[in-house]
Amino acid sequence: MSALAALLRTLVVDPRSRRAIDETLLDATEEISLAKGTSARWCATGRAGVALSRVCLLSLGRELRHLHLIRVFTVLVSTFSVPVVLTVLSSVPWARSTGPRTILFLLLTSGAIAAFFPVSAFITGIAAARWRASLLGLAVVLVSAELALLGWITPEAYQQYRQRIYSAQRTEAMPPEIPRDVNELTFPQLFQAAAVGHEPRRARQQLSVRVTFCMATLWFVCLGYGAMRLSQRARITWAIAGAATIVSVGYFRFSDFTPLIAFGLALTLAIVRAHRDPAAA
Repeated sequence: MSALAALLRTLVVDPRSRRAIDETLLDATEEISLAKGTSARWCATGRAGVALSRVCLLSLGRELRHLHLIRVFTVLVSTFSVPVVLTVLSSVPWARSTGPRTILFLLLTSGAIAAFFPVSAFITGIAAARWRASLLGLAVVLVSAELALLGWITPEAYQQYRQRIYSAQRTEAMPPEIPRDVNELTFPQLFQAAAVGHEPRRARQQLSVRVTFCMATLWFVCLGYGAMRLSQRARITWAIAGAATIVSVGYFRFSDFTPLIAFGLALTLAIVRAHRDPAAA
């Protein structure tokens, strides 16, 4: 329980949240110790997990007030300069952009930002650790933003991009709208295509890639936040963990959830280590 307490206390900064976690952990420890038999201990552990999840959920509102939202938003948006520049260099000639070209450029940029978002989360996590912002609140906000980007904003932007190109070349004999491919499906449409679509395998692969990027956002923000609390020697481990995450993202569709789960367990231990081994000021 001491390791779990260290992990949960790292996620929150509000004194009331920490006090609620400590009291819940004390009650859970006592209940588990008094349980007789394996089944009783498992039931007590399950009830403790539900109680801790409830405490974290109820603490979220308080933790969001410790987010330093303006600072976080400024750092996050500043990191988007990298995907914007890459989009400029690889697609629309910015120097000769007209109105329609500018719209096409903006539609393409959403995908580049979504792909770069885990790296942006890593940088934001480093900055947030310096301000003692809430890791729980920051992780929830960033993962929600990435979920919205990959689940709805980017598919709709890509479909609008394809539709504009298609409409410019369409003849009267052609249908007015171009059908969506798997890259242009929103999350509800992608779930349906993975179950009963014409190409369920491609839909499942696309769904796996999007889930991976959402999870990578969570891992990277924790990675950046925790790295600032470690000694210089221990940060080497974090660098290795970051490289392992990138490899996991690249091979996700071939290895299913195994690399991501393995790194998630390693990250959990690293956060506990960060709580116990803070860097000297």
